[in-house]
Amino acid sequence: MDKIKVLFAVSGTNIGGGETYILRILQHIDKERFEVAVAAPSSTLFYRRAKELAHNMHDIPFMDNADLYSLLKLFYISRKYDVIHANLNRAALFSGVLSKFSDRYIIGTMHGIDRPFYYRLLPHVILLSRFQSEYFKNILKKNRMMGVRLGIDTMSEQPVCKDISNLDMLEIGCVGRLHELKGQDTLIKALRVINESGIDARLHLIGDGSERQHLEDLAEQLCVKDIVVFTGNIVDVAGYLKEHIHIGAFATHKENIPVSILECMSCGIPVIASDVGGIGEEITQKENLIEDFNDHKTFATKIIDLYNDHERYKRISLENVKIVRRRFDIRPMVRKLERIYEKGSDLHK
Repeated sequence: MDKIKVLFAVSGTNIGGGETYILRILQHIDKERFEVAVAAPSSTLFYRRAKELAHNMHDIPFMDNADLYSLLKLFYISRKYDVIHANLNRAALFSGVLSKFSDRYIIGTMHGIDRPFYYRLLPHVILLSRFQSEYFKNILKKNRMMGVRLGIDTMSEQPVCKDISNLDMLEIGCVGRLHELKGQDTLIKALRVINESGIDARLHLIGDGSERQHLEDLAEQLCVKDIVVFTGNIVDVAGYLKEHIHIGAFATHKENIPVSILECMSCGIPVIASDVGGIGEEITQKENLIEDFNDHKTFATKIIDLYNDHERYKRISLENVKIVRRRFDIRPMVRKLERIYEKGSDLHK
């Protein structure tokens, strides 16, 4: 039986949630039944990571929305594949244009909520959360939407619940691009309040991005530069979280369903976060959600309260592991995608 050939078109340049989503699919898809390839800019870290997992790689720069070269190259390459799965905005736009001239089965995953026009031309759009499905119900036609809940790698061994009763330093972690909409500035301000309360705490900003210099300047201005760690991009995020972090904190302004929160939860790390988008589908402890993402004092207060309540910390730690394993495991997500690819391949033939 011939393998189904799937091409993932990915226009991202960083290792963010969308790129991690594809890397996990590449890792878990049944390669006895599927031959997988990736089309992406070759100069990126994502391309190098994907090359270790895919059967074939294609360099497509996706420079801008008027990049005719990338569109034509995608059209030429796509003829070798049964299914095209687009990820991130520009790849979705080009794949949508391609769908008007190609008989291939073309789908795209929408990771965010802020630029739906990139996805309007796609015949089928995968949505990752209930929030996203509700948000787009009046924008995308119902027969074009497919719900496939986001999944992550869950740890084979039970994470050890961390003992925070006698810490020298409380380690707070935030995973994500350093971007103004991610709210890392709020967390730096909260860190100062936490330390002024008498708790020795350190903030780890795990990731990189355009706001790094601004955040470094803010940390220096608030006299917390020595207790803010800028890690840059990290390959083994879960390993870093397990080793270093006690509490996750996310002051994001706009989200769908962030994979970074699930990564913390999978490691048994309690999370304090802004109540935006689909975050409430991940964090079931409503007392850990904050309505105003700019309210650094409330972030500080909730982190302090959680740190001081060791029994609640332990309970949430164990709850988080169970939630991720029960509702956000990568394997059901990939199996559902495989069924979509199979159906699409049959339609193509």
